[in-house]
Amino acid sequence: MQPPPTGRTDTTTPAAARRFTCDGADVSPPIDLAGVPADTRAPGRCGI
Repeated sequence: MQPPPTGRTDTTTPAAARRFTCDGADVSPPIDLAGVPADTRAPGRCGI
């Protein structure tokens, strides 16, 4: 049995993984590219 709704956002749902470069640029893939490996890195950034 689920508890009654509280009007608050459900924070237990996992959010989509987001990736950022060292300068704060969001390089997260679009939702339709969810098959991209999680360890994919932007080439030429931060000396990685």
